[in-house]
Amino acid sequence: MSFRKRRARSSRRLPATSSTGGIGSLDGCETTGGARRRRASPHFASRRLSFSRRTKLSFSTGSSAINDGSNTRFRAIGGAQLNHEIGRTWDATISYDRSFEFVSTLLQPILYDALTAGVGGLVNRRVRVQTSAQASIGSIGIGDSTAVDNDFDMYQGNATLSFALSRFLDLGATYSIYRYRFGADAVLPPNVERNVDRQSVSVYLSVWAPVYSRTRRTNATR
Repeated sequence: MSFRKRRARSSRRLPATSSTGGIGSLDGCETTGGARRRRASPHFASRRLSFSRRTKLSFSTGSSAINDGSNTRFRAIGGAQLNHEIGRTWDATISYDRSFEFVSTLLQPILYDALTAGVGGLVNRRVRVQTSAQASIGSIGIGDSTAVDNDFDMYQGNATLSFALSRFLDLGATYSIYRYRFGADAVLPPNVERNVDRQSVSVYLSVWAPVYSRTRRTNATR
């Protein structure tokens, strides 16, 4: 199962001049199982900081509101990302995200906290390594009752090794591990399993070519 957002959210990497706009106006409507839900667009205050030429921190804060026709819930959301360059071709990233939103797979909105870390770079001119790991915990629905077991947790890890066969051809392999669990009271669609523990290996071949190239004039000023 994958979480696909029904609506693209504002980027957390906004310029430092961005300012918060408070709670957005109710501009979206969705109907599922006879219940009409209206949601507010999240608004963010974002900033990017540079501690050095190699280390950068970006963060955002905001709020989101969802109404199911009888109740409206407001939640604080936001995130932060720390990126550090290692040498000339490697970098490491760690990020935290808190969100309250609809996803296409589930019947109700989710509130979750996610922590993601990754590191990757070139081993040599042809070989590249990329690894990442993510852990998410949260709950389904807009209720505040702690007596209902509607929590979920999800863990995911990926490791990719790619080899450049030429300037335009790349061969790679990815190993992935994916686990998630939903609480006994979580309302799920019929095709969504309550517990999943999955591992996979995939091999790919990617080809790319420039769509447009600018020809340099022979008499151009150097």
